[in-house]
Amino acid sequence: MPSLQLVKIFRSSWQRYRVWMVIAIATGLGGWAGWQWVQSQQESQGSQNLVDNPLNSSVPLPTNLPLPLGSTESPNGARDANSLPSPPVPQMTAPQFRIEQTFSGVGNSINSLALSPDNTNLITVSDYSKAVTWDLSQICEDKECQTPQKVLPMYSLWVYDVAISNSGNLAVGGSWNVVKVWDLVNGSIIRNIQVHFGSVYKVLLGAKTNTLVTGSSDQTVKIWDLDTGKLKQTLTGHNAPVQALAMSTDEKLLASGATNGGIKVWNLEQNCFPENCKESLLTLSGHEKQVNALGISPDNQYLVSGSADQTVKIWNLQTGELIHDIAAHSGSVLAIALSPDGQFFASGSTDQTIKLWEVSTGAFLGNLSSHSDAVHSLAFSKDGKLLISGGNDRRINVWRRSS
Repeated sequence: MPSLQLVKIFRSSWQRYRVWMVIAIATGLGGWAGWQWVQSQQESQGSQNLVDNPLNSSVPLPTNLPLPLGSTESPNGARDANSLPSPPVPQMTAPQFRIEQTFSGVGNSINSLALSPDNTNLITVSDYSKAVTWDLSQICEDKECQTPQKVLPMYSLWVYDVAISNSGNLAVGGSWNVVKVWDLVNGSIIRNIQVHFGSVYKVLLGAKTNTLVTGSSDQTVKIWDLDTGKLKQTLTGHNAPVQALAMSTDEKLLASGATNGGIKVWNLEQNCFPENCKESLLTLSGHEKQVNALGISPDNQYLVSGSADQTVKIWNLQTGELIHDIAAHSGSVLAIALSPDGQFFASGSTDQTIKLWEVSTGAFLGNLSSHSDAVHSLAFSKDGKLLISGGNDRRINVWRRSS
């Protein structure tokens, strides 16, 4: 009896084994067939690519095609696409900077900053109603200060930009459809100017006059009399939000940049009021993404633009010609600041770096790394000895030029 049971168990196991063998063989055959089909499709596609792609065919290329940027052509007409242009050689000695002081403790990212003409005071603005002033003459332990000199009243959730008057006594801040004017002596608001139908992304103050310039998400640029708060001109040439502005030192030209990558140069001496000014002197195109920052050289010859497309472009301000197109950063370019002597400029980016560039050649001069997040703001002192940087890491670094 036990032997009969063993026979039944053996037969049952053998039947199960045969079933699994059949399944395994079928699976293997199916996988092999599938692999063969894939190989045949790849070969078919590959042969099609050889026909569609002239670079893989034996048909000679036309000899009259334009050379790619940076490639060369030998005397016999052969092309060398691997020969890249050499980077421009700077004509100036690269400036050297070191961190002299750091300010922190504001609790939010630094959206914008402005330095007083006498280099003694710094004002910074950030999100959640933070507008504060710092005493640059203050010496703090370990060179890091965490207590601002004053906290300015804001009464607004977002603060996008700030500027200080040439006297150093007044400051303006752009927020939601309002520009606030502060008295920096006593730290009070002296005027609220209802300026736009959208957020005020950028504010400028004239160095020679009492002119206030504002750029907004309502796609307009407006010119104001700061003393009276009265509107002088409205520039309506953009069809996208305006978030970058720069004014020439003689206050005759204004550059504005928009989120669609467009740049316009305006003649501030035209008088269109009370009508809107629609015709700009120049319209510059070339950026593929929004223009975040603009700067004009002190001699009013160059315009520098920084964009979310990671490039910095140097233009002839008088003709609109693109002089240098620089692949500057590995992230969006958020800030541009030109040195007072006009020889070089600094660019700040979401890649956490500050880079220095020569204006005339577009040559790279150096890299300043200290921030642990995006660099939003840059400003030079009037004597060129200080460079101030602020970013998302909530830190304001004071760089002193050593050479």
